[in-house]
Amino acid sequence: MRGIQKRPLFGWGFNGFGIAYPFVANPNKVPEIVNLGQFSYDYIAPNGQIRTEKIPSYKAHNWVLDTAISTGILGAIASFALWGYCLHCAIAPPNTDIAAVAIGYLTFILPWFECAQYAQVLWLALDAPNRVKRVQNSQSCNNSRLLSCTHR
Repeated sequence: MRGIQKRPLFGWGFNGFGIAYPFVANPNKVPEIVNLGQFSYDYIAPNGQIRTEKIPSYKAHNWVLDTAISTGILGAIASFALWGYCLHCAIAPPNTDIAAVAIGYLTFILPWFECAQYAQVLWLALDAPNRVKRVQNSQSCNNSRLLSCTHR
């Protein structure tokens, strides 16, 4: 929560938990960071020497917290609104068949985090009913064009 308090509106950027970690781990004194790596950071210690500390994780392993730290409160509200809308669309008729996919995915990422390696699976699944409708519409249009061509 200290990471959100330090940059509440816009957050720390993508992978915000790892970027915020040095500042959150040292709440009393903001360290002077010399180098911020993916798994460690170097800072100037009070005695003037450069020290290295490990970053335990680049993700908060909590989707809500990770989103709020990375994008800030404004980005988190926008993200949650988008998710709420998508969940509403998935649950509303005639898409009730796909609701289990959305609810399962949200259940999966709540204690974890969203990742590009599997996020597209949900978005493709949520779009599946629309794709079926588009294919059916294009087939019916093609069939009507064929009928109109043969009657000339």
